[in-house]
Amino acid sequence: MDLRLLRYFNAVARLKSFTIAADTLCISQPALSQGVKALEKELHCKLFNRGKVIELTPEGEKLFAHCDEIFEAIENIFEDISDSSKPCKENLNIGILDSVLLYWLPKKLATFFSNYPEVF
Repeated sequence: MDLRLLRYFNAVARLKSFTIAADTLCISQPALSQGVKALEKELHCKLFNRGKVIELTPEGEKLFAHCDEIFEAIENIFEDISDSSKPCKENLNIGILDSVLLYWLPKKLATFFSNYPEVF
């Protein structure tokens, strides 16, 4: 199972909105929808009843009940195997058009740093 798709599912289930979840995850709404559909295909079941209101199906409820446990287990794995005395430092270079720089980037960076406070 692709953990990225599980994070997509978890965001939609929590926020009850594909649009808000996509914005929170800093991805496009079509990419989020395609990701959830791919997860549904992999699991051979429908996870959401889509309409004016987004609702979890019984299978979606079962998966959502395990999400916190899954993400906590993954976090514990990383904590167990990482050497905290040597923090990982990498540079990220972002190329962006000037016309988008002042409007889009600050908002997306604020969202990113609120989701990943350990990154600086």
